Amino acid sequence: MKFTEKELKLIQKAEARVKQMVLTRVIAIVIAVVLIMLFFLGLVSSEELAYGAFGLAVLSIISPQLGGAPKYEQLVSVLSAKLEC
Repeated sequence: MKFTEKELKLIQKAEARVKQMVLTRVIAIVIAVVLIMLFFLGLVSSEELAYGAFGLAVLSIISPQLGGAPKYEQLVSVLSAKLEC
């Protein structure tokens, strides 16, 4: 399949967004592990741990929506147009 320059840019943006989301998830997991370790060491109270866990949950839900990334519908339309050819 041959893609136009516009379609290639759209695909590259989507790939960059996927990499960004993977990095965000890894960072969130590291922060969660650090919070749990600090809790067991007695440096963080259970209330602070709960606030941190809530913040990480909100971050993981909201982060895919932030930033400019191609929509799923755009990517599907590019691929379906190529399949019709």
